[in-house]
Amino acid sequence: MHVKRIKIMHLITGLGVGGAEAMLIKLLSNMDRGRYENVVVSMTGLGTTGLQIRDLGFSVYSLEMKRGIPSPRGILELYQLIRHEKPSILHTWMYHANLLGWIVAKISFKLPIIWGIRCSVKNYRDYSLLTLITAKIGAILSCWTDIILINSHIGYKKHIEIGYSKKRMKIIPNGFDPDALPSGENFREKLRMDLGLPLKTILIGMVARYHREKGHLNFLKAAVHLAATDLKAAFVMVGKDVDENNKLFSSFIKEYNLSGRIFLLGERDDIPAIYAGLDIATSASHGEGFPNVVGEAMAAGIPCVVTDAGDSAKIVGETGFVVPVNDPIALSSAWRKLIEMGEGRRIKLGKAARKRIEDNYSIKKITNDFEDIYMEVVNGKCKEEQDYI
Repeated sequence: MHVKRIKIMHLITGLGVGGAEAMLIKLLSNMDRGRYENVVVSMTGLGTTGLQIRDLGFSVYSLEMKRGIPSPRGILELYQLIRHEKPSILHTWMYHANLLGWIVAKISFKLPIIWGIRCSVKNYRDYSLLTLITAKIGAILSCWTDIILINSHIGYKKHIEIGYSKKRMKIIPNGFDPDALPSGENFREKLRMDLGLPLKTILIGMVARYHREKGHLNFLKAAVHLAATDLKAAFVMVGKDVDENNKLFSSFIKEYNLSGRIFLLGERDDIPAIYAGLDIATSASHGEGFPNVVGEAMAAGIPCVVTDAGDSAKIVGETGFVVPVNDPIALSSAWRKLIEMGEGRRIKLGKAARKRIEDNYSIKKITNDFEDIYMEVVNGKCKEEQDYI
């Protein structure tokens, strides 16, 4: 007997490189294709992630809207796409997509809509005026959504504070695949060879795009403290705009004579392998929701030192160290504790970190949670065929 698949249209602000984009592609890759059909729409361009999603065999559309500029043409194109694709659910990702999707899905089609929120709204200074207005409008409209999915406890709390409907919100954290790394490769040895470092070098790494909230200066200051007394330690920083062209980093390294100790690798497409080559991974952020970087490092079996931002402490649990935000001395001290533990105990902690991801944040478990939500919405809200004019 042929069972009709549930079609879900995902509307996302963009498909470049980022946490929401990474979660979307992992979700699509792990969903049951026998039960679900997925279509993806980017408000802006396709980007790297969009091309990857298309290569996986999914339909991907682009509205080609310009960032920061509301577009009537984009609204019309989304309307036409929904008429053409006839999805059972519209799942939107992030504020601007939430608002655009609501306007079209609810007003034009009475289509069930799931909003996705993936930030904590910790500091309003980090958002544009348009984004703040969009978030506030979202708070007003949130009662007329079907479900709002949020990926962090801190984000859940903050959005309730600014007026989002508590009864509509559900938390589904990010998911990770501990088996994503290819087996049989010595990532630790390869990374040190690539950097021209001795194999015994203790490598401490941070993966984050350049942004004030990510705490790069906190990391660098902590590196200065540790490097002054530990000649075996070296530091790797990875992420968009984290390279020699960034004058802040290059001048800092020159000022403190850390050339050959701190390596700026920029944006990479082999992040899991980078994590697997580290001895210690770090999130030095001032503000977070649910940091993907922590889960990714733990999934690779690497112990973490994290600042107490967002859900970081909850994710790490007893498998690493948590330090106060913006305290480079505390960060350096935590690194030293892990170094002094010795390789054997660090490996043991890393295995515990991986097990924690398997038990609580595996992509299979998280995908099942998403699928349960989709079924709940379809069964509760979509028993009759939608009327596509």
